[in-house]
Amino acid sequence: MERGLRAAPPEVDIAIIAHGGVGRLLLRHLRGIPISRAMDHPGEGCGNRFVFTDPERQVLSGWQSIDDYLGHPAIARTAAGV
Repeated sequence: MERGLRAAPPEVDIAIIAHGGVGRLLLRHLRGIPISRAMDHPGEGCGNRFVFTDPERQVLSGWQSIDDYLGHPAIARTAAGV
C-alpha cells in the first residue's frame, strides 16, 4: 500500500480494494490502536469504505456503506461488466 500511495500523483484519489479484515487492520493501524474485532465494518450491503488523507494518514471517516455510491458512472460500468 505504501509503495502504491507514494507512486500515485498527488492530485488523484486512490481506492484500496480489499477484504473487510484487511480494511479493519488498516483502519486500526491508521488510528494507532491495537488489533481487535472492535470497529468491524458493518456486514450489510455491497461493501463499505472509510476515507483517509495522504500523506498525513489522517482518518476522515469511519465505515460508510458504498451503496450510496452505486449511481456513480464508473461504478455502474464496473457492475455491468463494461
